[in-house]
Amino acid sequence: MRSQAVLGEIQQQNFEGLWKYDQLMAQKTANKAFDPFEEAPLNFPPSYKFDKGTSRYDTSEKQRVPAW
Repeated sequence: MRSQAVLGEIQQQNFEGLWKYDQLMAQKTANKAFDPFEEAPLNFPPSYKFDKGTSRYDTSEKQRVPAW
């Protein structure tokens, strides 16, 4: 998902919708990682990658997509 789309989903608090794009979840679903680890539902916004000392998502030239 592109950064703007992710930011829109975060603003709407659609964390469950974002969860399906989570890389760890994809690997777990494919039985390629952390079996039988169970993760609690992600009911909070992604916390990576904020600008240093702020709660603003990455505004550097890299413009990283927010993630858990």
